Amino acid sequence: MKVAEFTAYGDERCIALRESPIPIPKDDEILIEVHATSINGSDWEFLTGRPAYARINGLRKPRKTILGSDIAGVVAEVGGAVTGFKAGDRVFCDNFERFGGFAQYVSVPQKKVIHTPHHLTHEQAAAVPQSGVIAMQCLNYGGALNRGDRLLINGAAGGVGSFAVQMAIDAELTVVGIDHGDKLDYLRTLGLSEVYDYRSLNTDALSGRFDRIIDLVGGQRVSTFKSWLSPQGTYLLVGGPVRHLLATLVNNPFDRVNGRKRMSILAHEQSENDILAVCDMVERGRIQVPVSAVYALDDIQQAFAAFRTHNALGKLVIQPQ
Repeated sequence: MKVAEFTAYGDERCIALRESPIPIPKDDEILIEVHATSINGSDWEFLTGRPAYARINGLRKPRKTILGSDIAGVVAEVGGAVTGFKAGDRVFCDNFERFGGFAQYVSVPQKKVIHTPHHLTHEQAAAVPQSGVIAMQCLNYGGALNRGDRLLINGAAGGVGSFAVQMAIDAELTVVGIDHGDKLDYLRTLGLSEVYDYRSLNTDALSGRFDRIIDLVGGQRVSTFKSWLSPQGTYLLVGGPVRHLLATLVNNPFDRVNGRKRMSILAHEQSENDILAVCDMVERGRIQVPVSAVYALDDIQQAFAAFRTHNALGKLVIQPQ
């Protein structure tokens, strides 16, 4: 089978295609013929080895050399102890602990695998598990927001942001988006009327306005984000450099004290229930899966280059078959 592998930290040029034996599933594993895998921010972090916590995959060189955690495809074979699945079933999963999705086949523990809803294509299913769930957990953090609450999403045009924008609009929140100026028209197509280019942002204009801020990229001082919160608002850091993580930890305690603003970090939890809840929203037409481009496995370097240069809108998907 063909796999896309990296053996040293760096950018997309470190990824190379090679031939590898098809895995043999263990008793509790399912061998999936991979039809689609999406690129997540975690893939980029593990590829580059940055931020520093991404070196958990190996201090000097990566131990897991085939990335791709959001996987959709067809069951090719099941282990001897597997029940509830058979060859030919359409399935998808979040295989974050093991990765391996940028390949034509991958073995996944049965406990991770979910039957793909009939209404989803492989490409759509591969875009949901991590980005859709993170978006949902951001909106439900500490209790769901109420109709009319004011939400700011920094990095709104990416995979998580595109899901979060749609979910927030569906919940009838007042939503504002920040991203690169070239992406603002895309955000308008998602339903936003108030959008800002981070390169020319008047930070004073946002002071004190938001009940929640979802920060997917960093890019502003944490103290600036704090100034944009309403008196009892919550800042939620999801992605960005280590200095933002540390500044969030130092700037304010996790628990709200005496009605103060809250500065927090999202600890993403894998959840089959949340994955299926996102799929249900898609099935009911409440949101769309924001896949903007599909690449063959042979073109995976170009896909990661688009991700690196921030030219991507929504989700990028790789097709190994």
